[in-house]
Amino acid sequence: MTVGGMPVAVQKYVDTKDYNEVWDVLASICNIIEKDALRYSDKKDRLKILACLESIPSQLARENKTFVYKDVGKQAGTGRREYGSSLDWLHRAGLINLCYNLRDPCEPLSQMERTDSFKVYLKDPGILTYMLGRETASAIESGNTYVNEGAVVESCIHRPSYPTATGSTSTANRTVR
Repeated sequence: MTVGGMPVAVQKYVDTKDYNEVWDVLASICNIIEKDALRYSDKKDRLKILACLESIPSQLARENKTFVYKDVGKQAGTGRREYGSSLDWLHRAGLINLCYNLRDPCEPLSQMERTDSFKVYLKDPGILTYMLGRETASAIESGNTYVNEGAVVESCIHRPSYPTATGSTSTANRTVR
């Protein structure tokens, strides 16, 4: 779980069984992600993309994991208008999943989504663990899966249990895209 699913990180762990070496690989991957965001995004969105990405661990590490835009820039009055395109960029880049709350868990789920109430998950739990820090990794490896309000565990299991006819996937009261 703390290694994640990035092939290079997994291979390093298989080869060495040394989490310190895996940690170096995860640091390198995070550096590449940051460089790609700076290189391939619109200039006006670059810092906002990085701010959104950096806010995900702290947003998942609290009791109420619903994404709060104002917590990205740490200022009241910010919202989708300021950061929505940045989250969209991260989603299109394949780095995050958006998990929307539903008004009612019935088909078609896409029409039941509450687009103002959602969680954001990094697709790779190893990257999330790296962003949360070594203490989190050590705690999880020692069996404390509830560290940081279970952020890493929830990130691993947020994937829905069944596909829907609309192409979305669903849990009991959320859709994941």
